[in-house]
Amino acid sequence: MRVCIVHYHLRPGGVTRVIEEHARHLCEQGVDVRILSGEAAPRDFPDIEVLANPALGYRSALLSGAELDELAGWLLRHGGDGDTVYHVHNPSLGKNPALPLLVARMLEAGAAVVAHHHDFAEDARPWLYRALSEEICSHLYPVHPRVRHLTTSPDFGRPLISAGVPEAYVTAIPNPVAPPPWAGTSDPDNGVILYPTRAIRRKNLGEFLLWSALAPPGHRFAVTLAPAADSAERTAYGQWKTAASQWRLPVDFLEGRPTPPVAVAATTSMQEGFGMAFAEPWLAGIPVAGRSLPAATRLLTEAGLRLERAYESIDVSRFPLPERFSQQRDRPPAPLGPEGCTAHALGPAVTDFKNLEADAQRAVIQAICRDKSLRDEIRFVTAEQGSQSASAWLAAALAPADPSEIERAAAVVRQVCDPAAVARILLDVYVDALRAPDTAPIDFACPKTMFSCWNRKSADTPAT
Repeated sequence: MRVCIVHYHLRPGGVTRVIEEHARHLCEQGVDVRILSGEAAPRDFPDIEVLANPALGYRSALLSGAELDELAGWLLRHGGDGDTVYHVHNPSLGKNPALPLLVARMLEAGAAVVAHHHDFAEDARPWLYRALSEEICSHLYPVHPRVRHLTTSPDFGRPLISAGVPEAYVTAIPNPVAPPPWAGTSDPDNGVILYPTRAIRRKNLGEFLLWSALAPPGHRFAVTLAPAADSAERTAYGQWKTAASQWRLPVDFLEGRPTPPVAVAATTSMQEGFGMAFAEPWLAGIPVAGRSLPAATRLLTEAGLRLERAYESIDVSRFPLPERFSQQRDRPPAPLGPEGCTAHALGPAVTDFKNLEADAQRAVIQAICRDKSLRDEIRFVTAEQGSQSASAWLAAALAPADPSEIERAAAVVRQVCDPAAVARILLDVYVDALRAPDTAPIDFACPKTMFSCWNRKSADTPAT
């Protein structure tokens, strides 16, 4: 069997780590793996064949019909004859509008395709979804015996099933998890509170800086990566970096420099496909604290992972916001799919810090830096303890972990996310797609149903 893994790029990040682990362990099981990417592999990429075609990379313009045929021919040539599966990552995200049409072309040619959905354009990414034409939206999720859909949580598969994809064609699969590349040494007493992330908007950097303003003296905080140099996110990141410097927050922006010893790994992300941030650190002996994302961690928590240092929201409804920001308390938050419904479930009396705009978030942090007594107006809401003071939550969340806590969590992560076991799940999916007949007509999931499943405001999971 040959597997062609297809992705926009191989830049450092969560999907690239998944691709690396998939490729490595599939090769160990005798699979012929090659990677077809929109960009060349970085110099430190594993020794796996990578072929680059810029037409697969990020782009907003649609390819012409001739260009699309040429790209499909290029992919099929490199797949070769015989038992070949094309494992395509995030084809429906909208980062390249040609990919959904490309997948359809390949199915028409008889190819077997596995569409791996780490993220969804319908899930609070309006800048991506709005850029897609009606034709592209109608081709995002093909339905055919030789295409299988992978999601990172059973919650994320339900919209596909509701929209017309047969349940047998949808598989929830965990990400393979290994000790994180940023992990150096663990120092529970003197280490930093590390947010291992690329600081784009959905990672909610302002909330991490709020932690640093609320924490008692003696703690230092660090963020590992800046947004890409050519990213529109750089402006917002620069504003947060400037603010942290002006307010003398104990935060280091590492921007790729070596990671210092770590006491606790943090995550304030609002939106994830799979809860890597809640999985990787345990394998390095480091506890995890942060914002709960129930859908993204479903496969882990159902296997027994207890997220005792997680919170549901940060309640700022009592905080004395300046008048120009106070109306944000009365505005319903934008839906964020399964995770975003936590805020709605809390009721109208609660304003979650993450739903404030960046200027309002900065006003909160600046006020706390000027008057530490305002810390008492911030409440962390957890599933088990309910509402508690910021000092109480931080004291528990940033405390050194008992060795048994780390070992229990690490055991669950190894059980669920073992890379070799994940590769075996993939092989079963590949074989199912290859054995299916290629004579059936190609249909597509209903785009209106997909969109409505992700953008309801009244329940905590997509509609079924």
